[in-house]
Amino acid sequence: MIELALVAFGMTAIFIEGKPTIPLRKLAVKLMGERIGGYFIKCYQCVGFWAGVLVGAIAYWGSWKQLALFPFLASGISWALGSWVRSQVSISFFTTGGDEGEKGS
Repeated sequence: MIELALVAFGMTAIFIEGKPTIPLRKLAVKLMGERIGGYFIKCYQCVGFWAGVLVGAIAYWGSWKQLALFPFLASGISWALGSWVRSQVSISFFTTGGDEGEKGS
């Protein structure tokens, strides 16, 4: 179950931080509005829940107890690991002097 929660976290991190998912994030803001969509696309806990719904539906179809509880586990793990990721990004921003892509310029 933990490995599937990590899969949901991976999906969450790719959606929130990944460059390939920029069009999806823009679509989410367009569909949900700036206030709700803008918050949603930055929320590890929110996206982690919905990633947990998707992963749980695939992995636990037929096991209603696990299917009902898994999105909450995925949300919690995504929140915890997402907080850690964001703290690392903040630390590296200050220790490297900004975006790594600007170092060579």
